[in-house]
Amino acid sequence: MGVQAKHIYQVELTNLCNLKCSYCPIPTSKRQKGYMSEEVFQKVLNYMTKIGQKLLILHNFGEPLLHPDLERFVFMAFHCGLLPGFSTNGLLLTEERFGALVAAGLHWMCISIHNREAAEKYRHFLPYARKKGVVLFARNFSDTSYLLDESTNVPLTEKHDFAGTAPNLNAKNTGRNGYKHCDFLLSNYYVVLWNGTVVACCNDEGGLTRLGHIDSIETISHKPKYPLCDNCAGGLYHNDFLFKERFLARRFLFGKHPFGRHMVANIFYLIEFLKNSKHSISAMVQKRHTS
Repeated sequence: MGVQAKHIYQVELTNLCNLKCSYCPIPTSKRQKGYMSEEVFQKVLNYMTKIGQKLLILHNFGEPLLHPDLERFVFMAFHCGLLPGFSTNGLLLTEERFGALVAAGLHWMCISIHNREAAEKYRHFLPYARKKGVVLFARNFSDTSYLLDESTNVPLTEKHDFAGTAPNLNAKNTGRNGYKHCDFLLSNYYVVLWNGTVVACCNDEGGLTRLGHIDSIETISHKPKYPLCDNCAGGLYHNDFLFKERFLARRFLFGKHPFGRHMVANIFYLIEFLKNSKHSISAMVQKRHTS
């Protein structure tokens, strides 16, 4: 997979959400709301299959579980040889829904911990996900680490403010002018919104960096810089995608067979365990020094 190919970083199935978080730009957004059609989604699949991209991220702004055809879209993606997954607040997740998604070919899911209910959903579904070979992990979007016990500790990993478009007291101010090390610009990544619009960045909730449509994705190109870049710490958190795309998403690991699925799930769980253990040890050492 060549670096110069135009890769799709995220696919926004909908920009509707069942939450109104103070640290998210959605509550004040003026962008038209809607759901991605099967026609647009098929065009995304056709393009990704053409360039050989494997990892499919089915979220951007909005809650993917609100999309009425989510299971069908996951099924379509899986049978195209892609590795579908998404981030969700988990509040709409039921055992029946999770089972249907796994049966359709869901490969991974991230539950963003916004409140106690989301934390409980993560704990509840983790054993089932491991049994089925689905990679399930969690991230805190606000200071909710107190909701998880030590055995399911999740560091506060999302500290950005969407390039200054949303208030977030936890946002890291270091790394501004992140475009200098931005994977979107350096590795040619783009985001497809629910209506097929292609934008330059996953921080662009308002669609201000519109470059074209999925129909013309092969003819678009990045600009040297965008207005959002000055307030973006993008270089701090996009590298995670490069790791998943270039290592975890290799065909010999992520095949359609259960063996490959379980192998990758175990690798990912090991990585998450080591990250969380490091976080816990650091916190313990810091507490000892300050006490």
